[in-house]
Amino acid sequence: MSYSLDSRNEKVKLDYNELQIASPTNFTQTVDFNGDVNLSSGVTITGGLNVSGGATISGGLNVTGTTNTGTLISTGYIGVTGNNKPASYATEGVYFGQTGGASKIDIVSNNDSSINFMHTGSATPDAILQYNIGGGNLFIRVGGTPVQNITANANVTFYSGVINLASQNTPANASAVGTTGNICHDADYIYVCTATNTWKRVAIATW
Repeated sequence: MSYSLDSRNEKVKLDYNELQIASPTNFTQTVDFNGDVNLSSGVTITGGLNVSGGATISGGLNVTGTTNTGTLISTGYIGVTGNNKPASYATEGVYFGQTGGASKIDIVSNNDSSINFMHTGSATPDAILQYNIGGGNLFIRVGGTPVQNITANANVTFYSGVINLASQNTPANASAVGTTGNICHDADYIYVCTATNTWKRVAIATW
């Protein structure tokens, strides 16, 4: 059993507990649906989209919004399929898509961008992965405090002042397999690989 809001082209069809949108459609208000949503073609929503079931998107979905600059909320899953990732973007936003079978999440912005990790009821992020577009730095923050910074030339800064090598490792000898820059330790020495398969060590002791 199905019900079509537009019997001429079936832009929107309700089939049991599932909403199917099979041709380019525009919504100007917030769309709420309590079951699953299947989008097989282009859909533009200028309000918000709230889905309490799952959302499967095999075409394009553009949520622009007016209050929260676009809101897509799902308490189920969100699936994006098909080779629908463009080569470049003309509009800032967060894009989900695939290229050559590989899944992608693209954050497009001319300003600093971040991924925030939060728990329900929280007004501030528990952890942040932030990219500084001006300096080309990638920051990792926990509870608002910087933990690590990776620069554009791959330099890494640890703000705690402590690097924890949790496991001990002892090269078999000075020509053991190793890559330049490898560092390891055991109870007596710190080992540094200064060239391919070339190790040097320095003794450590209590004081």
